[in-house]
Amino acid sequence: MAASLLDVFYRIDVADLLPMVRVPTLVAHRRRSRAVRFDLGRELAELLPGTQLAALDGRMQPIYAEGADADASTLLSFLPDQSVRRGPKVGGGPLTARELQVADLIADGLTNAEIGRTLGMSVRTVDAHADHVRTKLGVRARAQIAVWARLTPTSVV
Repeated sequence: MAASLLDVFYRIDVADLLPMVRVPTLVAHRRRSRAVRFDLGRELAELLPGTQLAALDGRMQPIYAEGADADASTLLSFLPDQSVRRGPKVGGGPLTARELQVADLIADGLTNAEIGRTLGMSVRTVDAHADHVRTKLGVRARAQIAVWARLTPTSVV
């Protein structure tokens, strides 16, 4: 399976699409990667407009498999606002204690049904809390809630 995935990976050519990318982009690549030569990561960064290349030490993939703390600092330094707090990004007020619990359990990878069982509430109530969290944070996806929950400290458990 791994060999098949690498074969597909090596045959994909997105060079024509790269000039259309219009968002800040970070190419994080290991200097001694066993899977992809470093010069290919550098080339990708050069082809993407306004891209930053993060040359990471080590050779293991995925990125979090080796030197996670140092690499996380590198990746976090790319984010535009590292002063994220538990208050809202847009609209609404600060998250309630229950919304913080739901956000933390979303970050743990639980489904709404699992969150409901954990917190003793119905799935519809969890859905409502998750919707409130999305609205207050100004995000659309559970993954964005999860990232926010892991990047901001909380005293609610």
